[in-house]
Amino acid sequence: MFLWKYSHGYVIINIVCDRVEKFLNKLLLSGISAHNIEKRGRNDFIVTLRTRDLDAVRALSEEDGASVRILRRGGSSVYTACLRSRPLLPVFMIAAVIALILLSRRVLAVRISGDDEACAFAEALLEAEGVGRWTPISGIDGPALAEKLALSSPKIAYASVRTEGVILRAELYAAEETETAGDGRACSIYADKDCVIRSIAVRDGRELVSAGEAVKKGQLLVSGDITPDGSADILLTHSEAEIIGEAAYRFTVEVGPTALAPVRSGRKESIVRIGLFGGSVDSRPSFGEYEAEFESAAFLDAGALPIRVFRGTAYELILAETELRSEEMLAEALRLAEQRLKRSIPASAKIISKTTEQFRTDEGGLMLTVSVRTIERIGYKRYL
Repeated sequence: MFLWKYSHGYVIINIVCDRVEKFLNKLLLSGISAHNIEKRGRNDFIVTLRTRDLDAVRALSEEDGASVRILRRGGSSVYTACLRSRPLLPVFMIAAVIALILLSRRVLAVRISGDDEACAFAEALLEAEGVGRWTPISGIDGPALAEKLALSSPKIAYASVRTEGVILRAELYAAEETETAGDGRACSIYADKDCVIRSIAVRDGRELVSAGEAVKKGQLLVSGDITPDGSADILLTHSEAEIIGEAAYRFTVEVGPTALAPVRSGRKESIVRIGLFGGSVDSRPSFGEYEAEFESAAFLDAGALPIRVFRGTAYELILAETELRSEEMLAEALRLAEQRLKRSIPASAKIISKTTEQFRTDEGGLMLTVSVRTIERIGYKRYL
């Protein structure tokens, strides 16, 4: 049907006549193909015809005293007529397509996120490297630019540069300002968790791992023993380094099918609410926790004061075991998982991915597993 309508061109018309069936029979006898006939009233119907049959239908309508109104035109004939009336339109369309293809191969926007000072430095470095708006995307080496950014300034501990469509995105991780211990005691730096080293910049000490290496919790990363090979004298130092790693966390929380929730006990009392200037005061029932429903309101005759009195009912609430719906169990599981996440992941860590999986337990509860990957500072010091 679509191919027929497109190739021949079609027109949807509204016909009003005295005898609908007779008019339709005349169309068929005249060789006019009618489709999608929809009767709207006793003498009113809508029909789809080929564009070339429109003049013949108008001639028949004049014979029968019927009225014809065009509702919509479409198909190849309409597009052809449009192109004929606008000869430059195809040229503009082709030019637009070519422009889009060319623009899609270049950077149209640069987005830099991170510390203000580090962002300003990154903008200057990218400009010096000739990278910015209108730079060909194929000529951008993201990992190489990220390495230059990380090594070019002590303010930047880790950098990531990538293209997302026509946007060049640079993410900067500011270096933490550290102070050497006052007593200057020699120390080494160890991994405080399992992770993959993203970057390591050693200011003092002997580097034992490199970027891209997976390390275990407690593994020695930077040694404070900098004794030269073959030397009889032991030389120790206070290790200083900026180490950024990618760490993985996994939390599992379980929510049962029931939970304590406030429910109505059956006790109720009438209460009154008095409203004045947008505020309100309620009378208190004899029980503690309650839920109120107000049904009626009236104005109190108090001169110029706009006092309203609401009358309602207070229902006592008590805690009782309540069966949870699926969405309630999921909301509670997400809340518990978020609490675990905040307790376990450092506040300065940057979350780069987060996925959740949920399973129903045999008891009808819900088990939720959250997997999180972060970029964060790694290491703790141990004195020698």
